[in-house]
Amino acid sequence: MITLNVYGKTLERGEKRSHWAMVASYPDGSPIGVWVRAARGAGEGPTLTLLGAQHGDEYSGIEIINRIMDRVDPENLTGNILSAPVSNPLAFNTGYRITPPSIGYENLNMNRVWPGNPKGLLTERIVASLWEELVEGCDTVLDMHEGGKTFMARYIHARGTEETERVVGEKNKQLYRWFGQGVPVLGEVRTQSYMMGSLNIQTGIRDIPCIGVEVGGGGRLWEDLVSVGVQGVWNIMIG
Repeated sequence: MITLNVYGKTLERGEKRSHWAMVASYPDGSPIGVWVRAARGAGEGPTLTLLGAQHGDEYSGIEIINRIMDRVDPENLTGNILSAPVSNPLAFNTGYRITPPSIGYENLNMNRVWPGNPKGLLTERIVASLWEELVEGCDTVLDMHEGGKTFMARYIHARGTEETERVVGEKNKQLYRWFGQGVPVLGEVRTQSYMMGSLNIQTGIRDIPCIGVEVGGGGRLWEDLVSVGVQGVWNIMIG
């Protein structure tokens, strides 16, 4: 890779940076953006994408990603890390799981509309932007989730459809084995049509391994579960 360009910002080898990136706009033209944190390693290698807070009441992934990005030293990194700690600002800024009632004509779950639509509703446009800039060209995706305000979670989603199992099933298995720490894995193959817009299914179709890490919940951060997430992601980075 000669250059690494993320939302208009070029990273040199051994560089780490954070910047606000516009991902969509309201009908009146007001911008909608996310904070993007990226690191380009001094050595060439694969690109890992970390996404948090697809659902606005899920906070653990934000903290896990920020700790990873604070900790990583690009001078000692082989490859690249791209991340959006808060992927869904519409939901996060109002504390709702999905697109908030103030934009009630959507009522969309971000993790059901991948890879998005650049001419669609706001949530679909945000997804299309994240897909193009952070997901489409990467080698691996870790999708950080939790139980939100209603329940506690400690498990990994690692499987998609029968098709994605054929394409990336073994690669996903390797990811959750690396994650480790005794976190159980949900093993069902998904067949419901409404799940086909899930991130891990759409990446799997395109031969990009992706697992959904679910740690935390209850509307707050739990240090022990955040630490599990940080160590698990770090384990995958080490491989």
